Amino acid sequence: MTGQRPPGYSISATVMVYGQSELMKDLNQSAAARGLFLAGDAAHIVPPTGAKGLNLAASDVLFLAQALTQYYATGSTQAIDGYSARALARVWKAERFSWWFTSITHRYPNMDSFDRKMQVAELAYIRGSKAAQTTLAEDYVGLPLAPMVSEVPMRSFK
Repeated sequence: MTGQRPPGYSISATVMVYGQSELMKDLNQSAAARGLFLAGDAAHIVPPTGAKGLNLAASDVLFLAQALTQYYATGSTQAIDGYSARALARVWKAERFSWWFTSITHRYPNMDSFDRKMQVAELAYIRGSKAAQTTLAEDYVGLPLAPMVSEVPMRSFK
């Protein structure tokens, strides 16, 4: 019957209201719990610098698909158990980049001359350093995907 829950099935939720700055600092520490898997904005909030939100959501879905494929192919929960750590490791790298890139490309009302000189020095370093340019390019276009804990065996499903 539509609208009825199976025996033992329950839903609980907490509604949280945040201001934007608080929301940007709130990064979930787990993307999975008791059979519920979160991906994309449901699992993490990242400032929009470098269009990281969509890229992270896509990698979350890929990681989760790989984990579920392994589970249904082998019965192993190893990749499912590691999904949250794998996804959030990538999120934190993107978070670090977004924080850093925003800090060197925006002026803030509370900045003093020291803060501005640090921005200019950082930008000058990037302009003059091949290593810094390579790091910026890699972080901006997206980091490589982390390998799975184990290979997923190739077999067909019936």
